[in-house]
Amino acid sequence: MNKRYEELDSLRGLAALCVVFFHLYQVIPINKLFKVIFEYSPLRLFISGGESVVMFFVLSGFVLALPYFDFLSNLNPVIWSLVHEMRISIISH
Repeated sequence: MNKRYEELDSLRGLAALCVVFFHLYQVIPINKLFKVIFEYSPLRLFISGGESVVMFFVLSGFVLALPYFDFLSNLNPVIWSLVHEMRISIISH
């Protein structure tokens, strides 16, 4: 699979950048005005570290699963079912 989703890479990069901003926000002392601006406005998006981590991991899982699903779609259904049965029988014994 040679197809690369550059849009997803961009979203992952933005999520990582938001995590960096969140850590900077936690470490650097700021005055109350900046605290109000960042916590009670749409700029809250830039310091939403926890949500950005979740988005990063979901997108990473999707990107890593794409080659697997591409492999399964190109596989003969009979061969796939035999491989699946062998894998389950090995686990169950």
